[in-house]
Amino acid sequence: MASEFWNDYRKWNELISDRYLKPESAHRPVYLDVDDTDLADTLMEQGWGNDDDQADFIGVVRKTLLMSLELYDDPLEIHMLRAKPWLESQNDEPPPFLALLAFFSYAAYKMTTTEDAAAHNYYAPLTELIFGEGWIEEERDAVQAGYVKSAATLWRGYAHWLEYTMHGFYGNPTTESLDRRVNIKYPLSQAILRTHDREILQDCFAYNLLRPGERLSGPDMEKVLSQWLPGSPLSSITKSIWKKGTQHRSAIAQIAIEELIAWDGMLADPTSDGSRTGNLILLVNTSPQPFPRFNCSVGIRGSGWAQTEIFDVIEGSSKPYLASSGATIEGLTLKRSESSLWEVMEDLSLPDLFGSLIRMENKDTGDSVRWVPREILVLEEDDELRKWVDTRSTTIDKAMKILAHHSVEDKLCNFLAPYLGRSLIRWDSNNMRGIPEGWTLFEDVWIKSAIQTEDKEFITLNSKTMSSRVDFIGGLKIPSERIWLKSKLPTISLAAHHGFGDTPDDREKAGIFKLKLEEVSYLPDPTSLTLEPEEGSQTVQFNLTGIDLPSGQYRMTIEHQPNGGSSKPLAVANCGV
Repeated sequence: MASEFWNDYRKWNELISDRYLKPESAHRPVYLDVDDTDLADTLMEQGWGNDDDQADFIGVVRKTLLMSLELYDDPLEIHMLRAKPWLESQNDEPPPFLALLAFFSYAAYKMTTTEDAAAHNYYAPLTELIFGEGWIEEERDAVQAGYVKSAATLWRGYAHWLEYTMHGFYGNPTTESLDRRVNIKYPLSQAILRTHDREILQDCFAYNLLRPGERLSGPDMEKVLSQWLPGSPLSSITKSIWKKGTQHRSAIAQIAIEELIAWDGMLADPTSDGSRTGNLILLVNTSPQPFPRFNCSVGIRGSGWAQTEIFDVIEGSSKPYLASSGATIEGLTLKRSESSLWEVMEDLSLPDLFGSLIRMENKDTGDSVRWVPREILVLEEDDELRKWVDTRSTTIDKAMKILAHHSVEDKLCNFLAPYLGRSLIRWDSNNMRGIPEGWTLFEDVWIKSAIQTEDKEFITLNSKTMSSRVDFIGGLKIPSERIWLKSKLPTISLAAHHGFGDTPDDREKAGIFKLKLEEVSYLPDPTSLTLEPEEGSQTVQFNLTGIDLPSGQYRMTIEHQPNGGSSKPLAVANCGV
């Protein structure tokens, strides 16, 4: 009898894997967001009737938990024993406890549909799924004790498998928070937003001029959502959940953070059936040796396209020009250069491009892209693309570049003067090869205080209101993944923070900064160490060169202890080695 329901459990484990782990989700956030509709669809696909024992997903998983409770006085122990060989081998087979995690996610889904959806009540619906409506406190205590003891190991093992064994082939994990969270946040992160609402978050990103791939902190994303969410097209259920308390807002913000990291910058076109629209972006690299050189291209973030795509110039726009001949061109060829980036192959005349409004359409997909003329372009380093990319806002206390037309150069310098923390470094076509004629590149632009202006000429310089965050500078990483090679680790920098200041007295007053590296692992004795910041830098930076870190996933926490105060975390981020 026991073997029969374990066969049923293995069948459901396979069905959950097939439904939620798909190659088309590669490098996108993936969720085990199980609800009644998904379960009903699965039953229909399998041709099961309601009277079929194996059709009862809840009943099948419940039997395994009750058996474990009877044998080991712990509802999860039997799953932990079954999981141990898989956790130690980390092969490419989906985890044998995937159906169990889906069960936990379903309990969170049931919790969010009730009036009393406070996070601390998670164990009530979970206990009811196991023992039925007539459960008693003793049973609830047993469920909570078993979950707290073991569930985090399973959630983290699943996340580790997605990211480090499968390298994002089935998607990126969404179960590991960037901050320290209680155990229930794992299933809550899977169930709190449905697919449609997650897609609508892209409207929020575009409205707030957030850069695709940008990494906001939890508090920053909560601020963004707080202003946008009340009048947004999100479902009434999500808006109700948002109002229920800090933990729910934090969980929704965390999902939005992951969606922004994976967002390709394209938006659904409301006037069409399934097509999307986006903006061309400028992509820049500069090199000092053997002579100063400015290299740039134009591209677009996207997904689901072929290796090479053709976009035709359509009415209502200027035609771009070839730099070599000055001839106008009717369309552009975009070729995939990164997992989510397509770059223009034509040798465009950049001065003409910068001043033109260009609209293009892909006849095969219906997707459209455009370039909007600007006289000021703000560039921010994108560690995923390893390039400086065109963005539409500034960030305080972070190195940026600004490309400006000569006609606004003096006005720009006068406008920026009160906000600058350092002197500007200027380049033009006379001293840096590759810079377009008539344009100036400003490097090492450090904004020391937030810019907020209504002047349309400089509105692209407005600063995002952000709290301190961790930035990764340099090193050698796996493309499209947040994983660095052990031999080429990045420098860790504290962005959107005033750092040490200009003088030794400022440095003394700034207090003590430390970087804590903690390996996120289900194995005993994980690696943990603390680093001091580099000397002689105004900003807070930690050099990882020469540190022998074992391969794994790490949580990096920058802590600050002001003079006369206690130490507290300023910013947290995860990365892999």
